[in-house]
Amino acid sequence: AIEPLIGLANTLMWTGRLAVAKRLFYRCWRMDPERPELYGKILELDRGNIQQQVLEKLHGLLETTDLPVRTRRLLHFSAADDARDRNAFPKAFHHLAEGHRARADHLGHRYDGQTERDLIRQFEELFSKERLAGLRLHLPSALAPIFIVGMPRSGTTLTEQILASHSQVGAAGELPAMSAIHAQVFDQDRPPVTREMIRTLSPEHLAPLAQSYLDFLAPFADGARFVTDKMPHNFIFLWLITAMFPNAPIVHCTRNPVDNCLSIYQQDFETGHAYSDDLRSLGHHYRHFYREIMALWGRVLERPLLTFKYEDLVENPEEKVRELLQYCGLPFEPKCLSFEGAERMVRTASVTQVRRGIYKTSSGRWREVESELGPLIDALGEIALES
Repeated sequence: AIEPLIGLANTLMWTGRLAVAKRLFYRCWRMDPERPELYGKILELDRGNIQQQVLEKLHGLLETTDLPVRTRRLLHFSAADDARDRNAFPKAFHHLAEGHRARADHLGHRYDGQTERDLIRQFEELFSKERLAGLRLHLPSALAPIFIVGMPRSGTTLTEQILASHSQVGAAGELPAMSAIHAQVFDQDRPPVTREMIRTLSPEHLAPLAQSYLDFLAPFADGARFVTDKMPHNFIFLWLITAMFPNAPIVHCTRNPVDNCLSIYQQDFETGHAYSDDLRSLGHHYRHFYREIMALWGRVLERPLLTFKYEDLVENPEEKVRELLQYCGLPFEPKCLSFEGAERMVRTASVTQVRRGIYKTSSGRWREVESELGPLIDALGEIALES
């Protein structure tokens, strides 16, 4: 049976044993070359050296009519990777557009910018400096969370890998816990949140929720004092994180907006992220949701966040790693600079990149394909010009 072998190959890849994983994925492909999920794995692990017969089969499958929507999705994203590796950028973007169309059909979702705008307006009405200051909880705990937030593909996995290389830090990866707690606070079965609901919310209400989060986090500590939670879109819940854990470090990962959005567009996220299926909606989400909600927190959350810029990290790794550790209250350890060999499972989109250490080739990459990015750059507006 091929399924256990694919499962083993995935586990090897997630734990950094990339060469063994590559050989096993090729073995699986020889067993069943029509399995669409194998092409993306092989392209990721054997970039630039992929066997010609694999590519020929990939493009042959794409010429098949009436492909199942999931198969079409996976094959188009794989073909986009192949075209990008050959600098055939117009062809890459053709496959990306087709892949995203199939992805939206497969997942049955469409981007809803109005709901995002409504949430920001609601937060603006509900939260003030004074109200949030009155919600702060001080819960004694031997376990200290570190929150890593930002857009996907902004360096959150890299940042967690650096921190997880420290002797006092455990890594929990991308946890859904904070989103679930937020839904519990704003009971999803009730009508929209009102000022009265927020007015009656108190630290006493939040205490059992904060404790449940720490209980959820504890198994990831493995004896460490600190544990990272790197769910990128936790930036939505920073008011709640600050209320429950007012002293917890919050690392906000940032990256050049166009590079960041391009990297997101090139990624076939397994679920969610409906905004990523179109360049214009991607730019809209980045500018009018992510940037606006972070600006709101900057106005009403009276606490220091560390803005951790990807480009600064790749230019001055030791300086920025020291700054990161100091902000988190951790002494410097040299192994945080050679984190690529850390023995921990990485299951995010950056699974192979993070094993390569810090490299500069991802910075400014969007300029190679600027002619393909018109809708994205238009949607980003003036922030597209930021460095």
